[in-house]
Amino acid sequence: MIKVIWDLHWKSIWKQHINPEDTFVFLWDYVDTFPPVTDEQIINNLKDIILFKKAHPDRVFLLLGNHDI
Repeated sequence: MIKVIWDLHWKSIWKQHINPEDTFVFLWDYVDTFPPVTDEQIINNLKDIILFKKAHPDRVFLLLGNHDI
C-alpha cells in the first residue's frame, strides 16, 4: 500500500500509520512555528522522519514544501 502523508506541520501523527510493508510519500510542510509547538518538538519530529527515510530508503520518499525552505 502507498501512504501519502502531507502537511504535517511538526505533528508526529504519521508514526501511528507505520506498516513495514507500505511505501510512504511525505509531501511538504514538515515544520511550522505556530504555537503551541516548541523548537525541540519540531526538530525531533523532523529527525525522526529523516531516520525513517534512512532506514527505508526504497520505501520512503520526501518532498519539500514552502514551510521547509
